[in-house]
Parts: sequence; structure tokens; C-alpha cells
Amino acid sequence: MLLFFTMFGAVIQKTISDSYLSGDFFYYVFLTDPRFEFWTRLFVSDYSPSVNPIIALKQAAEAGVLLPIQLNGTAELRAFTNFVTWFNYVDQILISLLLLVWHKKLVGPKHCVFLLVIAVTYFFAPVYGFGWLLCIFGLAIALQDRTSIWRLYIHCMLLIALYDLLIGTVIF
Repeated sequence: MLLFFTMFGAVIQKTISDSYLSGDFFYYVFLTDPRFEFWTRLFVSDYSPSVNPIIALKQAAEAGVLLPIQLNGTAELRAFTNFVTWFNYVDQILISLLLLVWHKKLVGPKHCVFLLVIAVTYFFAPVYGFGWLLCIFGLAIALQDRTSIWRLYIHCMLLIALYDLLIGTVIF
């Protein structure tokens, strides 16, 4: 139930947020968070972490100056971040609903959907620690469901580590 309340709470928070469903949250994150630099460079040709608006904002704050922030993204980045926003929102609704399912025939599909969501989400979102945490939750649920699918959560953790190695180390 802990995972259900975590996911359901995230859905509620995203639903009532002014900046989430509009796509503004991920648009801002992709343009300012260095963990998303790889993906941002695909959509913003002149992107440079050295002109990151957060760095300028921190320097201005230290000097006691208030600055407006200009985010220089592209329509393609906006479309991509809207896709990421809605994928993330719908997958959390789906996971929340599936976690309420206790029927034996739906145990396998429940875990398959959860594993697929983890594998796809953490390819785009380099927040690997949370991906591992979800794998551990899924592993515990799979053991409770008495299914051998728990091994796939171990493989999913290795896949997330591979993402970190490839996207976080080699490509940069």
C-alpha cells in the first residue's frame, strides 16, 4: 500500500499543480537541470550549461539583484516535454490503479506494466536513485505476490545502471 499511496499522492499533486499538466515543469527542468542536458541538447542547438539561467540567477542573488529568467527553448523541446509530462502523469495513474488489483490473473500484467514504465521513464529521466527505489518496491510486491517475476526487477535495476553508464558517462 505504501507504493500505492506514493503514486496516488504524486497524481494528486500533479493534478492540482498550476505548472505540471501544462508542461511548464519539465520544460523548466530540461532547460535548467544538468541531469537532463543530454536530452535538451537534442532539441536546443545552442544549449550550453555555461549559460544555464540557474547559474546566472544564483550569481545575481548573491549580489542582491533580482533578475528575470529567460528560458530559451524550442517548440520541439516544448513538444517533447509535454509528451514526457503526460507520459509520466498517465503512467502514475495506471500504476496506482494496478496496485489496487489483487486478482491472481492480473498479477503478471501488473508487474509487466510497472517494469515497462520504470524501464522507459528512467531512460529519459536520469533520476536513477528513484528508479532503483521503485524497483525495490516492485521486488517486494512481487515477492509478496509469490511470483517469480521478481527477477525482472533485478534486471531492471541493472538496466537503470546501464542507462547511467551510457547516458551519464559515455555520451557526455
